[in-house]
Amino acid sequence: PYTTPFRSLKKEKCSIRLVTPFLRVAGMSKYYSRKKQPFVQEEVDKTLLHPLEIKLILDVAKADVKEEVTMILKGNGLTVDLSGNLMEASYCDDKTGRCVRAISYPVFEEKIKKLKRLDIVIESKSMGKEILSVDMKKIW
Repeated sequence: PYTTPFRSLKKEKCSIRLVTPFLRVAGMSKYYSRKKQPFVQEEVDKTLLHPLEIKLILDVAKADVKEEVTMILKGNGLTVDLSGNLMEASYCDDKTGRCVRAISYPVFEEKIKKLKRLDIVIESKSMGKEILSVDMKKIW
């Protein structure tokens, strides 16, 4: 339950990571351990309430930093369009003209936890269409 798939798509121009509540707890535990502070049960309970988060990291040209990216989840008759449900950050290197664009999609759909397999469909003009299949038994 503490590992997540980390996949590289399009020859390392795009990678994706699934962050589960369990992974958040592991990260918070490590954080408090480094600070030599106790990780109290209240904090654990609060951290477990976070939704599944899909993080998409893109290596793009500066002109593509604001490009529209669609993200659709599909599995066992369920289709969830996350395209408008995102948080973004980007960093550009002026010397190379390349940028790292990070997009996080929180997934609040409870039905996803019951799926055995989930397909993540990512699409943009510069990247094209990618479909990533995830074995959900490996992340919950």
